[in-house]
Amino acid sequence: MDGTSLGKRLRELREFNGYTQEYVSELLGVVRQTYSHYENGKRTPDPEQLCKLTDIYKCSLDDLLKPSHSINELVHNRDSDKSEDISHYIEFINSPDNYKKYQRLDKYEKEICYYFSQMRTDDKKEMIAFSRIKAKRSRGK
Repeated sequence: MDGTSLGKRLRELREFNGYTQEYVSELLGVVRQTYSHYENGKRTPDPEQLCKLTDIYKCSLDDLLKPSHSINELVHNRDSDKSEDISHYIEFINSPDNYKKYQRLDKYEKEICYYFSQMRTDDKKEMIAFSRIKAKRSRGK
């Protein structure tokens, strides 16, 4: 796969997920210009960066390097286990231990709490950083 094909795929995935180059570059630990070079084919991510990108975009390395599926097909396949997630989520919220704690939250806050509780510490830190970026953008800063 040449750099422009990978770059095109990275751009499609980033835009589909509604991420900015700044956000993805923060997650990768590189400056925005470096990530921009990945997308325009001037540079190729090293193996460690490729692994991080598969985590960010929730796809396999094959899907990243040999795109045989459209972005919509990738997302559909990635989300195919949602029904199991929903049943676990309902159990989590309705559990007597959690019900009182979460009863005043709206549905989005409850869902965030559920998924956040399932994450590893490093992923929690990443989500907090992402939330800060989104909050700043929402406040217009």
